[in-house]
Amino acid sequence: MNEIAIRIVAVLLTSLVIAFSAFLFIDYKITQDKLSTSFIATQNRIVDGVGVYLDDFINNNIRQVKIAADTIASEFGEVDNKEIVKVLKAFAKQGDYLEVYYGMEDGGFVSSAGVIPAPTKDSSYDPRKSLWYTGGKIKVGYSEPYRTRLNGESVVTFYAPIIKADKFIGVAGVDVRLDSVIKAMNKMGAGENSYSFISQKDSTMLMHPDAKNQGEHLPVMHTIMDKLDSGDIEKDGSVAYEYAGEVKEAVCRFVGDHGWLLCSSLKKSDKDAAISAPISTNTMIVVSFLILFIFVVFVFLFRLVLFRKSRGKI
Repeated sequence: MNEIAIRIVAVLLTSLVIAFSAFLFIDYKITQDKLSTSFIATQNRIVDGVGVYLDDFINNNIRQVKIAADTIASEFGEVDNKEIVKVLKAFAKQGDYLEVYYGMEDGGFVSSAGVIPAPTKDSSYDPRKSLWYTGGKIKVGYSEPYRTRLNGESVVTFYAPIIKADKFIGVAGVDVRLDSVIKAMNKMGAGENSYSFISQKDSTMLMHPDAKNQGEHLPVMHTIMDKLDSGDIEKDGSVAYEYAGEVKEAVCRFVGDHGWLLCSSLKKSDKDAAISAPISTNTMIVVSFLILFIFVVFVFLFRLVLFRKSRGKI
């Protein structure tokens, strides 16, 4: 009878160990997937926040350059250029813009900094040849970021056509400083173990927490863009890539009219460590419970054997 009981308990214990092992494996996979999804969701929220801030920045300045164009149209032909310069200066001061200006079809240029007459053969500047002018003749928009020659400030030019009495007379431009905007986005894009960056299509870094990368070409951006274009992404929607000898994962999306790439990135090792920690804790709890249960069963079995032996002696 003792032998049969021992065999029954052994079978039960074996079945229990197998069942618990299966449970641990399934629980591990489910928990891993949930934590990975949660982790990526956090990265998506960071990208959403930075993206909304960038959209607001763009839309607000689109509105402002339209106001500038309408203001210039209302003053054009009514007052002389010196009076318009005063208006542009006030507009630039109110919006804290680097410069507000407009170019005309005859090549004249009026700015918050002063008036440049229509170009002659010896002139060095003709606004009609500028990208902001050619772009503004077609639609309201903005340029790629660039640095000014004077002091190296990072700037974006917003432009809009000037229309008066249904007639095109020129293009208005507003130069907007980017440094404070980039600083704010860097702060918003920083997570516990992650950081955000924005790249132009040619891999020039528009925003990066490492100041030395700002405005530089990073070839790894072509790798990330190629993977996004080809659909070579991870199961959780992130893009895996290698940079500075480390494997990283990034959640990315394209933003703006120029196809800028906004990403929130982190080391894969940091992500794996963050996911593994709670899984390891859960595993230890279940294993401890299993060991305790086996111990209780063995104690019960041992007492059962002693009891059978004591009855046999009687």
